[in-house]
Amino acid sequence: MPKAERRTSGARAAPYPAIRPGDKPRSTSSTSKPASEASTAKTTTKTANVKSATKKALANKPSAAGNIPPKTKSASKTKKAASAPTPAPEPSTIEEPSKEPTSPTDTSSTKKLSPKPKSSTKKATPKSKPTPQTNEDATTKGSATTFLEITLPGEPTNTVPMHDTCATLRHKINDLLGKDNKKAENGNPAEKKKDGTLKPFTKASFVRAIGCSPKTLDTFLAAKKMMGGAESPVYPAAYIFFEKKRIWEGRKKTAGRLKVEKDRPNGLAFRDPNHMRILVRAGENPADFLDEYGQ
Repeated sequence: MPKAERRTSGARAAPYPAIRPGDKPRSTSSTSKPASEASTAKTTTKTANVKSATKKALANKPSAAGNIPPKTKSASKTKKAASAPTPAPEPSTIEEPSKEPTSPTDTSSTKKLSPKPKSSTKKATPKSKPTPQTNEDATTKGSATTFLEITLPGEPTNTVPMHDTCATLRHKINDLLGKDNKKAENGNPAEKKKDGTLKPFTKASFVRAIGCSPKTLDTFLAAKKMMGGAESPVYPAAYIFFEKKRIWEGRKKTAGRLKVEKDRPNGLAFRDPNHMRILVRAGENPADFLDEYGQ
């Protein structure tokens, strides 16, 4: 069979031109031109009519000068008076009184002031000053570098008078080894730390300082009554230790110490009331034969 003829299409339409940004649209039909021209003609006629109408209205309007009333002379005067500045008031001068030299007053004519009456209240009594350091305390220091090197009068011969009770010394020992152990003034001058500060006293170091044994110290601390433990070697050794420390620190004597010195100038006896035996008759009390110190 013969082949069919190839169909051919008509001429292709021209491609659309490329549209770029900013291009205005183009009119494709030829009929749009006369329509646009007609619309522009209408707008021009309208504007012309509006302009002619405004000119006629302005021509027929009365002048503004006819509505303003004529100026009067009084009004112009008031305006001038208002515009003129008011003169400032002149400062008033105050006349000062003339200062004449006053003549000095006669001392004879002036009245003498009456002296103030003395108050009937008595003056407060001055407070008692602390007892100064005695010459005896000053001489005992000598050339000592620590309080342990001080020598008390009568110490070489063991005749130092005891002016503290055993109960007072027990209290001092417990404070030194207890609550006041970390204070700087209670350091042991015989033992120092690496930084040079003094080590605090321990039970062993205190026993070495007074020359007693730990067991003897425990027995003394466990004794009862005011003079309990007076026969122990800890009593005189502890008294000398704390007396040297008091003199070194320059502290004054306590009221209890001064009372014992007054009651017993030669010192308390080394007599323990717990070891004493007293022969009494029927109806007699052994306490009647003892003083307040139990001796």
